[in-house]
This record gives sequence, structure tokens and C-alpha cells, in this order.
Amino acid sequence: MNDILLSKIKRDILKVLPDSKAIIAFGSVADDSYVKGVSDIDILVVLDGNLDKEKLLDFNFGEDLPVDVMLTSTEQLSKNIYFISKTQQREMHSIEKYQIKYQSKLIFGNTDILDLIPDISIKEALEDVMPYVKNVFIKQLRDGLEATDDICKFLTENINILLVVIRTIYSKDNGELVSKIKALDYVGIQYGLTKLCNYLKSVYKKEKLNNAKTPGKESIMQLLEILYLK
Repeated sequence: MNDILLSKIKRDILKVLPDSKAIIAFGSVADDSYVKGVSDIDILVVLDGNLDKEKLLDFNFGEDLPVDVMLTSTEQLSKNIYFISKTQQREMHSIEKYQIKYQSKLIFGNTDILDLIPDISIKEALEDVMPYVKNVFIKQLRDGLEATDDICKFLTENINILLVVIRTIYSKDNGELVSKIKALDYVGIQYGLTKLCNYLKSVYKKEKLNNAKTPGKESIMQLLEILYLK
């Protein structure tokens, strides 16, 4: 299913940017953990020249496809991968670089394009983003947890941030970056948070919860403490 989806996206991009050097899919759509209606589709388009943000306005993949197209240049790939998208202009953080280098799908272009990206280990990537995850995400989650009594709503609204925390815990323990589902299974068993992780898996995959008992605030706080102490 993902290959058919990516073929459509490739055709649509090449209509707008026929001179593209490469089109790279990364994130959940590349590691086959993509969930329709939940996951974003991250696409990096490599150009050989100036980045023209106006071109982004020509993309229209339909409302049911949340495609985030980012433009960069061949020159930037060997540096800090500065990119532009419809919503932001910035340098890619290390986890994104790691995904593009090692866990991506080249859907158009020559495989040599990935050789331009400097090598980066998962350890280096985590050291770079860990302070941000701790200082921003955990504070945001703690503040939200203290302010609500509706745990179901809290878990649903913060599902993507919680999955970042869970995948970061897995990566710190095992030295690799895996799909969100695999990280949920590991953290649930390893840290005695099976109920919480199964609940989050159901929320993420938009499955019926069948009146499953909602995890308590204490299990969510335990999850945050695990990461904060790493």
C-alpha cells in the first residue's frame, strides 16, 4: 500500500518540480509503520539550485493525504540540511538526519544522493535532541497532566509527543531507532507499563478500546520519569 501511495506522491511532485534530483520518503511511511489518518507523510525533495518556497504552493495531494514536503539542495545535504516547507524554515535536527540517511526510501533519483549526507550514529543523534525532548516535551506533558482530570482526552491529544518519548527510551536502551509500535511493545514490557502502552497503541492506530480501563496519571508520570533519568 505504501509503495502505491509513494508512487502517486512522486508523480505529483515531478509535475511541479520536474528538475528534482531526488525524492526521499522518511519517517513512518518509509518504515512501514504508517497509519492512515494518523501519520504524517514526510518527503524531502532535493533540488540543484535555489530553494523556491513559492513552488510549495503548487502541491495539492488531497485532504486525506497529510504530506509534508520539504525542499533542500544538493549543497545543503553535505552540511546541515537547511530546508524550507510550507510551515517552517530551519536546519533538520539529528534524528531527522539519521532517518534520512539510514531509514528512508528513495522514491526518485540516484542512490548516490544519500552518500552526500554525513554519517551520524544514533548515539550522536540522541545526544543532540535529548535536552530538547526533556526540557520541552516533558514539561509540556507534566503541565498538561496536572491541569486535567480527563486522562482519555489527554492521551489522545498528546499521543504523538508521548510516542516520541517512548521511542526515545527505546533508542537510549538499544542504540537504534525503530517504529513507534515496536517501541511501545518494548517499553510496555521492559518497564511494567503494558496497560499504558497498549492503550496508547490503540489510540495511535485508532482502534476501538472496548471499554479498556484508562491508565492512571501515575503510569504516565512514571513514563516521563524513566526518560528524564536517562
